[in-house]
Amino acid sequence: MTFLCGASSLEEAKELKSQLSGILAKGGMQLHKWSSSHLELASNIDGGYDFENLIETKTLGVSWKSLEDCFVFRVAVDLKNSYNKRCVISTIARLFDPLGLLGPVVAKAKIFMQSLWSLKIDWMDELPPERANEWHQFLEDFKSINSICIKRCICIKRFLNNCRVNFPKDFGILKAIELKESEMRLLKIVQEEDFHKEIKSLKAGGMLRRQRQRHLVSFL
Repeated sequence: MTFLCGASSLEEAKELKSQLSGILAKGGMQLHKWSSSHLELASNIDGGYDFENLIETKTLGVSWKSLEDCFVFRVAVDLKNSYNKRCVISTIARLFDPLGLLGPVVAKAKIFMQSLWSLKIDWMDELPPERANEWHQFLEDFKSINSICIKRCICIKRFLNNCRVNFPKDFGILKAIELKESEMRLLKIVQEEDFHKEIKSLKAGGMLRRQRQRHLVSFL
């Protein structure tokens, strides 16, 4: 069993981990590996569980660097002097992108595949020189995907609202106020994680210690 999830705060992530461990325990299963972008959560080892915070993990077809908190891609490109339709289709079939982060690349590959059907060539027939050069150039460019690192980011508020049941849906052009609200939400999450003690002190009517390198805008 593999589980991929996220949380808005450290406390929420800890609670999620605890619930997940409890659910698995009821089924007679044990959580063997755990990886997190937060060092405190990653080092929180319970009992005999073997939690590992690997540099790069792959779950449900998605490769993720936990320390940098970003998605990466690992592709193997086989450059040849000639190509047939079978090897092209095989390469395109390996373009697994469940999150849609490589949409433009996958679309270009599928458009090329569609053009091959119009040629009406057999599986093992070599591609015409012009099409073979086009595919070779695509593979040359495709290798650069290995250097792509896409940071995880907060989803805009509209997307979150549209996913809720019995909640008014909003469509059309994205508004500036929505991006502003998303930015404020992201700042709030960062503050809750990095300044949770200071926020708790402010809510209790306490004072903040003077620090030159850190500033906190109260209750964003």
